Order: sequence, then structure tokens, then C-alpha cells
Amino acid sequence: MRFLTTWLFIIIVIAFFGVGKAFYHEDNTQDIYNITNGGLFEWNSSIWDEKGNEMFYNQTNLNVSGITIMHFRKIIYKGIDAFGYIGFEVAKWGVEAGFRHPEWNYLWVAKWLTIVIIISIALPLIAVLPALIALLYLTGVGIVKAFKWIVKKVKHKHSTQPTTNKQE
Repeated sequence: MRFLTTWLFIIIVIAFFGVGKAFYHEDNTQDIYNITNGGLFEWNSSIWDEKGNEMFYNQTNLNVSGITIMHFRKIIYKGIDAFGYIGFEVAKWGVEAGFRHPEWNYLWVAKWLTIVIIISIALPLIAVLPALIALLYLTGVGIVKAFKWIVKKVKHKHSTQPTTNKQE
């Protein structure tokens, strides 16, 4: 799972490189830092500022579980704020790098990432393949034996029943 999230992170950064490259091809006379640092592309942690003050500083009539939940929410909001800030900074870095180096070809990285991801998914399946083949073989043998046993019982039942010919 860590491997997959690492590759997803790399794919996202490469996508931001592509956004910077597109900015360059659209208008290469502007300064990219005016876009990324100009307030247009900033993390807004106003959720913490609004809800934090009303929820976390009003501690009257709280029991132990209420205080625990209050601290847990504080941790969650701070974690979301930290990950949001990190995400926006990585995005700004990717856009700026793509704008500064529009000559880079990111398509070959995407092709290699696709190949590596397919191989990383297929390799664990190779280890399971002999067990899967054995399971399918034993299931097939079991079905054939069950079919033969049913046919044998049906023939044995018909051969032991007396035939009655009533003539009226």
C-alpha cells in the first residue's frame, strides 16, 4: 500500500509539472511566482479559525468523554490543516518547476510509471499462481468424481428396482 501511495504522489507531482508547463505555453511573459505566491494559490485554514474558537475554548460543563472528544477533534483539525498546507506547497513547487522547465517531457515518466505499477501488481500474483492452479485442478477433479458418483448411484438405483409389468 505504501508503494502505491508513493507512486500516486509522484503522479500528482508530475501532473503539477504539466500544469506549470501549460501556464508557460499559455503566457510565458508572466512571472509564475505572482500566480503561486500571490494569494491565488494559498491554503485556507479558515475552518480551524472559525470552528476552533467556538468548539475548543468553550469548555464549560464538559465531562471526561467530552474533553477527550474535544482534544481528538483538535488533533484531527490540526492534521487536516497540516496535510492541506503540505499539499498546496507541493502543488506550488510542481507548478513552478513545470513553468521553469517546459522542455521536459513528462510522458516517458508516465509510461514508466504505468509499466512499474503493472509489474508491481503482477509480481505478487505470480506467487499465488501455483496455489490457484492447484485449487482449480482439485476443484475440477472433485466435480468429475462427484459426477461419476452420482451417475453410478443413479444406474445402481435403476438396476435394483424391480420392473413390474401389469397387464389389465
